[in-house]
Amino acid sequence: MLARHRIICWALAFVWAIAGATGCTSKKDIQAAKSSLYNTDFAVVYSAALAATKDLYPESEDFPRRGMVRTKWHPVPLADDDDQAVRTNQMGQSTGQVVGAQSSGVGSPTGMPSRIARNRQYVRFDITVLGGRPWRVRVVGHAAVMEVGNALPTPLVGAARPTWLDGRIDSLRVAIYKRLQKHAVPMPQELPPENPDDKIPVTAPDTFAGVPAPASAQLAKLKDALVRRDEAALRSYMADDVVFDLGAEPSGDIALVMWKADPNLLDTMLGLIVPSAPAADGKPEVIGCGGDAKRVTCPAGPPVIGEYQLVLEDRGGWKITSFVRGE
Repeated sequence: MLARHRIICWALAFVWAIAGATGCTSKKDIQAAKSSLYNTDFAVVYSAALAATKDLYPESEDFPRRGMVRTKWHPVPLADDDDQAVRTNQMGQSTGQVVGAQSSGVGSPTGMPSRIARNRQYVRFDITVLGGRPWRVRVVGHAAVMEVGNALPTPLVGAARPTWLDGRIDSLRVAIYKRLQKHAVPMPQELPPENPDDKIPVTAPDTFAGVPAPASAQLAKLKDALVRRDEAALRSYMADDVVFDLGAEPSGDIALVMWKADPNLLDTMLGLIVPSAPAADGKPEVIGCGGDAKRVTCPAGPPVIGEYQLVLEDRGGWKITSFVRGE
């Protein structure tokens, strides 16, 4: 009887955990969240979006200058996890065993694991504050599966897109809406097709004074491509023999795959592409990109151990030839 009571309590705890992650959202709240703009300062909207996101998905990164919050991959507990746990405990009871932690792999009288290893599904989000006052908050969800034996998650798109994704998108959108409800105003009935790229400033070609003019223009394009996550443009700015790992064979195609798999690397690259600035008003000197007519580095100067450096070279057109951490 005690064991049965524990199973019921565990199942209820699981249901409450799911409710806490996905939220209890009504159709009215979902519709309001989808059709609202927020008539207040950008900082208020962004802070609310960040706080609501971190409440549900604590492993998140914020990029205030871009108006973006990006979560890391979070595992998605599914209902069949609960069913499997109950069946495993019931099997232990029928054999007179006490089943311990599932991760121990012990529980079968034959010595077989009590739970079969299987694929796990994950979710992450890109949240962006767009436009001008009144502001719009866009929530984009991504699903992936970590297949047994693979090192990186596989995106679930098209026909493989899981049914639970829309519900989690709605829950996060409503959580943001509830924090900003007093600032909400109705969205105009007719809006032009959303193009977030139109809201992102374009970098001036002459921004980078410490490098040749053609290199400055290319750095400006590269910076904009990184902000927009324009993979096609980024690949066109890369040499075919890009050095992305000092222990791997240079390859532009493989480099792009590796950088896409870890968005932090692209953000690191973006953070290196800054114009230099002299010290002023007590502020330290900013070491931006520098170089000559053949080679430009960001930041300027020799590589620093443990720090990333971006290298572009003139090969009949400026191309990324290296992006690695100094050793």
